[in-house]
Amino acid sequence: MTAFLHFKQKYLHVKGLLPDPVLQYLKVYCDILRANDAFRRDSQRAMTVVDDPVFDAVLCWINPSVGRLAGFDLAPDHSYACISISARGETALQSRDWTDYGLSVVVPIRISTNTEPPVLHLKAPDRPEARIEMSDGDGCLLGNEVTCRIDPDSSDGCVHLFLHFIDPLAFSQ
Repeated sequence: MTAFLHFKQKYLHVKGLLPDPVLQYLKVYCDILRANDAFRRDSQRAMTVVDDPVFDAVLCWINPSVGRLAGFDLAPDHSYACISISARGETALQSRDWTDYGLSVVVPIRISTNTEPPVLHLKAPDRPEARIEMSDGDGCLLGNEVTCRIDPDSSDGCVHLFLHFIDPLAFSQ
C-alpha cells in the first residue's frame, strides 16, 4: 500500500488499499448483486446499494488502516456502493453527501474488463481541481469539504464503493 499525501488538497490517494483477495471477492459479490437486481436507482441516476452487510464488513475491517492514514481515530458509519449509469459526456457521480462525516473513502471495483480506469475529480475549497486515475482496489480518502466527481466515461462497468467514517471526538464535545 503506497500513499500519496496532499494535506492542502484535503485528500489522500492510496494505491492498493484493498488487498487482491478482498478485491477479487468483492468483484464476484458485485456480480451476484447485479444478477439479483440488488442495486436500486438513486437521485443521481446511479444504481446503488446502501448499508450492505458485506460492504459494511469491509468498512469495519478497513477502519484501523484508514485511521492510521488519516492520523486520527475514526468510527465506521456506513457504506454505499454505486454503479453509474450516466450517458457519455454527462456529469457522473458528484457528491458532497458526506459533509457530516469526518472522512470518506472511495474505492473503485471494476467489474467489466472493457472498462477504462476510473477517474476522480476532486475539489477542495480554494484549491484547483485534482484529477486522479484510480486502479482497482485503490482508495481515495476525502475530507468532508472535498467534492468528488467521477468521470462518466470511466465509470461504466465499475462499482464505486464509498465508505464513510465519523470522528467520534467531534460528537463527544
